Amino acid sequence: MNLLQVELEHIFFQKEPVELFQTMFKKKRIRMWSSKKNLQIEISGRSSIEGIKTMFFEIYSLMFIYMGGFPRLIRMEINGESLDISSLADRFETSSQFRKASLVLCPINGDTINESTVQRYRCIAKMHLFSLQYLVSQNYEKINIAHKITLALHVVDGVVDESVSKNYKSEIKRRYKIPNVGNYYAKVYFLCKTFFFTAHRKSRYGILSLLNTSQKNFIQVIVDTRNWYSHFLPESLKPDKLKEGSAMIKYLEIVCYLIRMQMLDSIGVKRDKERMDEYFYTIHDWLIKTCPGKEISYKSRTYRSIKSVEMMRKMFKDTM
Repeated sequence: MNLLQVELEHIFFQKEPVELFQTMFKKKRIRMWSSKKNLQIEISGRSSIEGIKTMFFEIYSLMFIYMGGFPRLIRMEINGESLDISSLADRFETSSQFRKASLVLCPINGDTINESTVQRYRCIAKMHLFSLQYLVSQNYEKINIAHKITLALHVVDGVVDESVSKNYKSEIKRRYKIPNVGNYYAKVYFLCKTFFFTAHRKSRYGILSLLNTSQKNFIQVIVDTRNWYSHFLPESLKPDKLKEGSAMIKYLEIVCYLIRMQMLDSIGVKRDKERMDEYFYTIHDWLIKTCPGKEISYKSRTYRSIKSVEMMRKMFKDTM
């Protein structure tokens, strides 16, 4: 019998504690629970040490999809002996920008970590997932933003199945009056319509107006940016491509979220509308702060709480 014990850290576990649960997969028992910001994981079974370690890293990558970044790895022990975690691949050290509670798509519990979700995870193309993990890693912070957005847009190409997106070509031609619709355009349309545009309208996110764009142009910007930066086209081509780093950062944030939403669907985990709404409201409020001079009310609980604290501080300061 081998026993792997792992400790992870993320602010999310303090906000939403993980109640003790356990599940079985391939004759391995998996137990999880949290205390404050730390999550404890135990995997035990008669499998080889390498087999149990592989199981952990599959669960760890599942958690990346759910949380937008890897929880920080504090320690790993196998049968009571510490393992060296200093030489793990760079992708496992997520940038602090992507280690936020607002990015979490679903809770960590027996409904999201179980035999079914692990099995479905194994069917996901790993190159695209690992690319996303490197993209949001700490060591990638110094990489040029144009390269980051280009990589993210290639990941879109990989996570959306062409057999699904091609069914939308006639709808795109009819709706946007575009005579020739490429495969990549159809994939971006499917991703945006499924996980962004419909909810944007129903929940009134207000993001597109702050980006000074429409649904059609939002898609065109993504397509032109991917094609121009990938193929080093002449400057005059693809006029709707992103040019400024600040705009690329905004689109990158949204695109990475949509990619994970598609992966979540592939794993068969139900979308949490409340979490999704709060995330996009947070993006709306973040964009307000990047658009000085616009008097627009905050929508997210996060920014409204910050504003309340700032108002209280000002009130107390004025009374002193």
